[in-house]
Amino acid sequence: MINGDEGELKDFVDVVEEVLQEVDDNLIVDAFPILDHLPRCVAAWKERGSRLYRRQVQLFEKNMEAALRTSSWNWTKAAFRLREVKHLEREELALIIGVFYQAAHRTPMVLE
Repeated sequence: MINGDEGELKDFVDVVEEVLQEVDDNLIVDAFPILDHLPRCVAAWKERGSRLYRRQVQLFEKNMEAALRTSSWNWTKAAFRLREVKHLEREELALIIGVFYQAAHRTPMVLE
């Protein structure tokens, strides 16, 4: 449970909740893909999606850098050692690790 002292965890949970809310709010776009061709001025979800994407990337990159600085083992360090990820941009790797972390965090909540 978050008690207010876990700033980074709270940021993460906030981003997860915001992503899920945005997805729920915009299911109509998935149902009618033609809507995705509307210009940004009448498609407010595009700007919200871009803003949320940037927020996620910043958070995931910050967490990835923090994980690389720790002395303990973690998934980020393990991923950096893999030959298969050497061609990935740091942003892409941060997103992959972050999405896995989101899924691990969110799955127990969904199963409750």
